[in-house]
Amino acid sequence: MYARRARPHAASPGEPPLSVSTFHRAGAYAARPVPALLAPLLLVGLALAPATGRADAAPEPDWVLGYAEGALETAYSLEAFGLEYHDGLLALDVAERPPTPLDALLRLMLDIDGVTRATIAIDGTVVARATRPADLPAEADRPTEADAPAEAAGEAPDETSASGRDAPGRTESATATDAPIANGRRGGDGDRYDILSIHELFDPLLADPRWPRFEFAHLWYLGDPELERVGSVSFGESLAIVRSPRRDWGRLELGVQGGVFSVFDLEAPSQDLVNSDFVGGLTLTHHLGDVTSILRLYHQSSHLGDEYLLRTGVDRVGLSFEVLDLLVAYQMGRWGRIYGGGGVMVHRSPALERGIVQMGIELTSPLAFAGGHLRPVAALDHQVRAESDWRSDFSFVGGVQVEHPTLRRTRLRLLLTAYSGRSPNGQFYERRIDTIGLGLQLQL
Repeated sequence: MYARRARPHAASPGEPPLSVSTFHRAGAYAARPVPALLAPLLLVGLALAPATGRADAAPEPDWVLGYAEGALETAYSLEAFGLEYHDGLLALDVAERPPTPLDALLRLMLDIDGVTRATIAIDGTVVARATRPADLPAEADRPTEADAPAEAAGEAPDETSASGRDAPGRTESATATDAPIANGRRGGDGDRYDILSIHELFDPLLADPRWPRFEFAHLWYLGDPELERVGSVSFGESLAIVRSPRRDWGRLELGVQGGVFSVFDLEAPSQDLVNSDFVGGLTLTHHLGDVTSILRLYHQSSHLGDEYLLRTGVDRVGLSFEVLDLLVAYQMGRWGRIYGGGGVMVHRSPALERGIVQMGIELTSPLAFAGGHLRPVAALDHQVRAESDWRSDFSFVGGVQVEHPTLRRTRLRLLLTAYSGRSPNGQFYERRIDTIGLGLQLQL
């Protein structure tokens, strides 16, 4: 059951007051998010829905709002937004301009059963509108200079087109979003908690070799006396358990992380499992503006593969430790972020030196190619540890990110990798290695 909040509606002159005005702010309370893997089915279903079905009995407003919530959260990972629906008009209000093109948002909204008109407002000012059929101009999300005075006064531009100019067959209204938003959010944002959000506040670190993720890589060890070709496999994820309401000081999020990192000797007769590291812990994340911080308390233990142990007779090290660390990331617009921080081993066996320092940079192209499906990415992670006399460990990845133009959360990355430093594989932490490789990362 989705919670709703009704608020008074400011009707335009000559317009009767709305009998139903329902407000929903996504990301502020416990809802049933649509799993990201179902997003393709959701969009296909919307596209294939017969037009005759829309002419049947009008759907309930709560159904339309709930469906719109799931579609927008899943397809575009919108974190906080307002939705209102009445008489076929679905109005979306966001606090700041989303990275997704507004015409794509309008198309998705108009594909929902019962929606015949759609508007988008940024902080209370209408910037785009459309009616069904979705005849959207390329500049639908860019008001003209003639519209600026009306929008600055909190009024909607001419209700005949997305830009405020006459357009045949377009007679939509945006009164559901014309009223200003209190404190930059409709109805006061952030008065409820969000349980099991579909994404985390802190995005995964692309080049950190021990960040929980789904990844497969073929590595070549350079100048190593024992290993030459290695298969590296990891399975892991971060999960947001509960997220606090949005306040002036930002938002807090409690979550968990877990992952398994394994390497295999591809030159061995049976492609032996060499080493597996198990990582799991708790996270506390804070987000405000362009700055996101994550405090982690996690455990890592390391285990040798049986075939490798029998074949080589190497002495096993009972390595396990717990780390408390803090990372702070700054988002540099749409094209990158930098991060840095450090931590300490609060418990370790054997008695390793405690200190850890980490920093890095990630670059993401603001331009996508091949119809919006391919986006260049690159990242560099740098760590130093007291155990290795503060010598540098460098990890680099670079390649292309495969994404859907609308399903922005699910990403597949094809990456070239390079690593130089202390071995991240627990049983071999005393060795220094140099590797290059080709990897595949999946982010759900």
